Amino acid sequence: MKSIAIIAVLIAGLAATAWWKVGASQHDTAAQARQAAGKPSSPENGPAGGNAAPNSPAADSPAIAQPAHVSSQRTVLALEGSPRRGSASPLVTIVEFGDFTSPTAQQLAPVLQGLIARHPQEIAHVWKDNPATSYRPRSGTLARFGRAVFDQKGDEGFWKAHDELFRDLSQTSDADLERIGQELGVAVRPILSTQQEELTAQVEQSLAEARSHGVTSSPTLFINGRRVQGRPEPGQIAALIEQELTASRKHATSAKSEQE
Repeated sequence: MKSIAIIAVLIAGLAATAWWKVGASQHDTAAQARQAAGKPSSPENGPAGGNAAPNSPAADSPAIAQPAHVSSQRTVLALEGSPRRGSASPLVTIVEFGDFTSPTAQQLAPVLQGLIARHPQEIAHVWKDNPATSYRPRSGTLARFGRAVFDQKGDEGFWKAHDELFRDLSQTSDADLERIGQELGVAVRPILSTQQEELTAQVEQSLAEARSHGVTSSPTLFINGRRVQGRPEPGQIAALIEQELTASRKHATSAKSEQE
């Protein structure tokens, strides 16, 4: 009987080992698939085979898109003093807490720009800095650069810099920023050296606002104050914004009818 029991234990041990190897193989295959799709292990995409640590910046940034919805709660956000593109009196205001080094924000940028091009009198896009300086060291420099351009050239200059930075995420060196600044008529080197404390304070203020609203990843969007939950594909974002626009039109029409 003892021999039978020992054999049973050995068989169970072999079965557990085989199960673990299958799980590890699936784990590695999933990681390889992410790498093949251009989503390697990174703080933004999360660890290649699992969930991010609960308190890490990647905790709200899973590697794959998730079904998304817009929160029913509306958050009041300060818009004055932030770069703005689109309508001056919009039906829908999109506030983005973004990072110029985020691949996801890069993918989202042309989607938002396209929506504004289709609805220039109805949609506005407001940018707020949320650089992930803890694991993307240059993100802070790019945020300060964006603020410097905004201070010098206003909304028009900022959005030109925004579009150029997102055109190619490799443009992060000082030489790249000097070239972009020169094209916009901004002397980058003296601004970043003499106004660094002031620019850093502006970025830190934006970061503090992000934290106060529970924002832990970039990009995070608020559509008319309603936070987009989950990590949707850009196409889903466009659909959510169109839905909010339709609802806002109906509300505006109803309010006008009541006044008449």
